[in-house]
Amino acid sequence: MTVLRIGYVLLLLAVLALDAFCGSILSAAATALLVLTPLACIPLHLRAAKRLKLRLEGPVNLEKGEQGTLRIRVENGTPLPFSLIGVRLRLVNLLTGQSSVQRFRLSASPRGAAVSEYRFSSAHCGRVLITAERCRLYDPFGLIGVRLGQTAAAAVT
Repeated sequence: MTVLRIGYVLLLLAVLALDAFCGSILSAAATALLVLTPLACIPLHLRAAKRLKLRLEGPVNLEKGEQGTLRIRVENGTPLPFSLIGVRLRLVNLLTGQSSVQRFRLSASPRGAAVSEYRFSSAHCGRVLITAERCRLYDPFGLIGVRLGQTAAAAVT
């Protein structure tokens, strides 16, 4: 997300410099578009956050050190596509207390479901609890995030 934000600031500075030196209507329109796009996404995302569903699906059992496939499924019930959904997963081994955090970026097509698969493993035996502790819907530049109302969890022994 940091790279997107830095890219946005550099693009905005370039368009502002172009607007200052040229002063044309096109450069002013580009500046207005860059500033207003993230703000216009807020009401759309607030409404859509209630209709997006996030699910975590993983294997029931794994051997110690074996890699499993975790599926993150996003179901979009709105007619709008969302290109940037940020999900922070926390993996906690309930036996040893070992914890790790992984961040993922997902996208959701309109009125459909998107599935992303990721590999994970645990170095120790025990029950691994996987929770999506922070799910946010971002504007195209990754500046303003709207929290999704629900969380998801899965467990692997």
